[in-house]
Amino acid sequence: MSCATSAYELTSPATHAVTEKAMRNAAGAPSVSLDKRFESCEEDCSQVLKIGGYRHGFNPDAELLTVSRYKNRVFALVKQANDESSIRNDYFFVTGRNIHVRSKSSLCESAQATGFSYNGELLCLNEDTLDIYTADSKRQITLPMASDFGQINNNLAGTVAITFVNADKQQLHYANLYNLDRQDNAAWHVLPTRLHNRSDRRDVIATYPVNRNAGVVAMYEYINPFNKGLTLYSFAGQQPRRHVLTNSEAGNFGFDPEVFVYGAQYAVTAEDPTASRDESLKTYLVDPELLQGEDQYTNDNESQSQLDFMAGYGLTYNMWDASQSVGDDVETDYEIDPSFLHSVYFQARYSDTQVSLKYLTNQAKEKGPDGTSEAVDMLTGLVDFNGFFEGADTLRLKIDWTKTQGLATYKAERESLCLEAGCEVSKAFSTEYLNVETLVMSEGGMYLGLSYSTYAMPSAVGFTRNQDSDHVIGSTFDEDYEQARLMFVMGSDEAAYGARYETDYDRIFLRPNLGFGVVKHSMSAEAEERARNGETGGIAGKTGFVVSGGVDIGYIYQRRWREASGLGFSLQTGLRARLEYTMDNFLTDASDDEIYFKYNRFDVMWGPYVQFNAIF
Repeated sequence: MSCATSAYELTSPATHAVTEKAMRNAAGAPSVSLDKRFESCEEDCSQVLKIGGYRHGFNPDAELLTVSRYKNRVFALVKQANDESSIRNDYFFVTGRNIHVRSKSSLCESAQATGFSYNGELLCLNEDTLDIYTADSKRQITLPMASDFGQINNNLAGTVAITFVNADKQQLHYANLYNLDRQDNAAWHVLPTRLHNRSDRRDVIATYPVNRNAGVVAMYEYINPFNKGLTLYSFAGQQPRRHVLTNSEAGNFGFDPEVFVYGAQYAVTAEDPTASRDESLKTYLVDPELLQGEDQYTNDNESQSQLDFMAGYGLTYNMWDASQSVGDDVETDYEIDPSFLHSVYFQARYSDTQVSLKYLTNQAKEKGPDGTSEAVDMLTGLVDFNGFFEGADTLRLKIDWTKTQGLATYKAERESLCLEAGCEVSKAFSTEYLNVETLVMSEGGMYLGLSYSTYAMPSAVGFTRNQDSDHVIGSTFDEDYEQARLMFVMGSDEAAYGARYETDYDRIFLRPNLGFGVVKHSMSAEAEERARNGETGGIAGKTGFVVSGGVDIGYIYQRRWREASGLGFSLQTGLRARLEYTMDNFLTDASDDEIYFKYNRFDVMWGPYVQFNAIF
């Protein structure tokens, strides 16, 4: 059947969702948890691992990395810092009362998937090998081809399944450990997939061994915005099969899938990120007989999008609240006029090739506000962004700028720190704020990248003896103070999510973002001389730290046209807010012949906005 425009389901969804964890609980599989030893503890708390009725104590830094639950046994891998070496960790292999340790700098933490065999061996799926560890040994199985991503899982009885995908070859491989140990590469079953090298790769695949002769794989397959959904692969005997379980251009069901045996059926449970929290999980119960024949589903949009393009312009009525201090004795209060904050961004990728970073940055330099060229040069010179791109990743260049004015008021609590004009002195100012970001946009609308921002504003500047002291030895009001911030930023973007996964949709959304980095303080020579108050020697702490947190809450309306190869637009409106805290450099202190630059500042930029996004 052809379902080019409508939603398709191999079978109807179950009336309620079931999860693999609940299935194992119901079967009596031993449980595992790592929790605080004492509930009342609030800081630096020792921990206890509860595993199959036994308890093991661990330090506050311990992490539970891997768990495998069988019918009558359970295994866990716990990481803890080594007491004798700062570059090594202790990895504890735990099962019931038994605990063994292996010390390494890293064990399987970069693996694509991990699990335990029925005999307690740690399995680690890597790009080219399946590494198998005990506390004191290692063996290795070479994969028949490179793995881009995969999964490891076990059934209750003792069989372990391994599956992986090679996106370039568009092939899915499946085997179980029992057959791999006896048949080598002949144990692998292979089926073609619709995945391509721009499909999603994170949290999209699940597997379950029915027994030593059969297994299933569930995978979210993203082809393009009009062709995406869950596919079920079944491996039994000599006739492995591939069946589309769900597919729809409307909605985006299929993230974080699980597949397992549930009674006499296969249960496939996954997430719908656009559904309400109570309905975010959905389960399909599939009779194995349904998978014996050929797949009947077809879709007219079988190829990946050749061109992915987004560009947008936003306008925010920006309120800017700020306060700044030097130790306990000096502060600056600000009254900053509201202004219009302009935002523009663009990102593009053609087939498997990123649109030239040089082209994007040249356009930004030519058309951006003053200072853009310097900011772009700094960001693109620091990182080879081409090394970040994988699967869905696309580079975005974003610029925010505004011009505003206000009143800065210097206030001194001690008379010795007052200015000639008094202990409370105000100065009118105007300033230009510029923020340039280079972001790697990834799956689910998530992003990470670098941000470089600059502005100038009158500010109190001053010094203390060292980083721990808040007693100011000298300060002044610098009318020419400037700062530049370089930050690592991460967050999620609603328009990017919609452009990749949705066609026609609208909803209310909330998207957070975080950042941290360094800030360079620049003061005038005259202000520095006055603030020294006769002190000589070098200055420590002129580079500080900055942390930020923000939120974008609003409403999005998106429309796209299949007839125009996905051309469309989205409109957003809502409220954006960002809090930034600039602090002292706690990693640097003044030596005996130095003084310490003391500077703390809060900034809150917030306001209603509207944004238009063009999509292709």
